[in-house]
Amino acid sequence: FDMEAANLYLEKQMVFPEFQEEDEDMYWEEEGESSFFEETKIISLPKEETFLKNIFEQYTKDNLATIARDNGFTGYGRLKKGEMIERLVNQLLDDAHMTQVLMDTEKEELGIFQEAMDEEIYLDENMVSISRLFSFYCGYTEDGLVIVPKDVEKKFKKLYGKNMKQAMKRKWELMDYCRSAIYLYGLIALKNLVKIYKKYEKSSVKEEEFAQAANSNEEMMVKDGCLMDVRLGQLEAHKSMMAYQDKHQMYIPESKEEFLSYGRMECQELDENTRSLIDFLVDKMGDDYGQALMEFYLLVEMIRDNYSNGEIV
Repeated sequence: FDMEAANLYLEKQMVFPEFQEEDEDMYWEEEGESSFFEETKIISLPKEETFLKNIFEQYTKDNLATIARDNGFTGYGRLKKGEMIERLVNQLLDDAHMTQVLMDTEKEELGIFQEAMDEEIYLDENMVSISRLFSFYCGYTEDGLVIVPKDVEKKFKKLYGKNMKQAMKRKWELMDYCRSAIYLYGLIALKNLVKIYKKYEKSSVKEEEFAQAANSNEEMMVKDGCLMDVRLGQLEAHKSMMAYQDKHQMYIPESKEEFLSYGRMECQELDENTRSLIDFLVDKMGDDYGQALMEFYLLVEMIRDNYSNGEIV
């Protein structure tokens, strides 16, 4: 495959339509502007005096409109900055909206957020960029330390009661099953995933619960009654895989521990053969350990996607 020739072909042949703004209520980044996370967000106030309003005062109107758009809020196009801030704070701290944001939060992410309420912790910018909780509800010092605003902390403590804890624990449990199933099978009929869950847990679960959990994760989707890697669904490749699976017996691990291990760290524990690459990325390339792990697993996935088992061996 000649990448350079392909790029030249695309440059000559492909025509991209000009973007037409459809919603005059929303702001969009102009070409050449800095991205949202390149803007200054430094908070100089003491933590005990910092509220969400103080953080938003550091942003431009375009930054605020980006936050509104990413949260599904409309009607910000004609507002002054002060009005945007007041409206945005009220909508983000609305019980129903913040509850949904929290319910979409990963277990590790929530743990870091709770830790940040009690002590100063550093958070990598990559983590901020993929987290709605840290992107929209927190501020940062010039040293990269997380600041949880007082009104955000107060609202969190109000919402994070017994019922939410149970709901989040249930969702995280189902997500563990979804990740393992996707890694092990690529796709699986929801009815079969229900059977696997019942085999290990000796308790009931509905297909709709798995579907709801999966829909909160952008890496997976439910289509035609099956849970699958989102790439299979987008390419319509799931149909041929479903036909293939119908002709073969499904492998179901004997133990719950083995099944769930497939979804943890992509079932590739570091060993003497892989540790050296992590050390190289950290010592020679300047990555932190978290970045090195992400790059390692991305490399593993790329190898599996592009080479046969024989070539990998």
